[in-house]
Amino acid sequence: MSRLRALVALSAALLLLGVVGHAPTLASGPTVAFDKDPTSREATLMFSGITDTTGPMTVTVTCLESGGGSGAPYAFAATLVVSIDIAGCQAYDKTMFFGIQVLDGPTQIMWQALSMSVTPKLTMSTPTPAVTGSPFTIALAFPSDYTMPAGSFCRYEFRWGDNRSLDQNLFDETYGWLGFDAQPVNGGCPTWTFTLPWVPFQQYVVSVSPNVPFDDGLAGIPGASARFTATVAGTSPRITASTLPIAQVLPNTYTPIVGQPTTYRRYLVGGATASPARWIATLGHGD
Repeated sequence: MSRLRALVALSAALLLLGVVGHAPTLASGPTVAFDKDPTSREATLMFSGITDTTGPMTVTVTCLESGGGSGAPYAFAATLVVSIDIAGCQAYDKTMFFGIQVLDGPTQIMWQALSMSVTPKLTMSTPTPAVTGSPFTIALAFPSDYTMPAGSFCRYEFRWGDNRSLDQNLFDETYGWLGFDAQPVNGGCPTWTFTLPWVPFQQYVVSVSPNVPFDDGLAGIPGASARFTATVAGTSPRITASTLPIAQVLPNTYTPIVGQPTTYRRYLVGGATASPARWIATLGHGD
């Protein structure tokens, strides 16, 4: 029998037999729930069902994974912030089991298993000034102890437009979008440096979403984004250089006229190669 199953069975048997010593009065059996930021190694435990105590109470958190250890005990509180940065449970992108034990003096009055996971936090910075026609850099970093696993990829979205276009999806002639996927470099999402294009409304948003294998599938983990405006210098809408391979599609005019033809051209940049293209046209509000 595994350690987790044995502990669950023992805890249930003790409660059924009433072997609780001088334990607190239990309203309907003690339970614990938790609240946690996905990227944090701290969790807030919320206990219920404990209505009276007769001695000093402590809470211990134990990692139930192979080779797991226990953290230092905490003084009991109905709401308690604890660390889950415990030996054996320091992985990312994995569901891990923890045992929550409450002691009243030397007597166990509660034991419950909780499953939690920790996702790495991606940070983004823009170390270069935003000037149209000049190189602009999106720098990305994960925690130093994290490496994206095999099978991962990073999804980049580069958008521009006025507030209605960016915030309400009410697209007009100011709006544009470019998206692509990139493979990890040195265990993380690669930095992207590119020529910042001139656009009708110089407000931009860059978002990066990492996608990693998680348990038996693929999951997006919290990404990062930056919103910025630019100083106008160059007036070309072209991205003429990019450190990542991209395809940019541009119209011959940002103010099309009904009944008049508009031509769209695809430009391959940064080592992108030609492949069969699928063209999609949408109306102004994304219909």
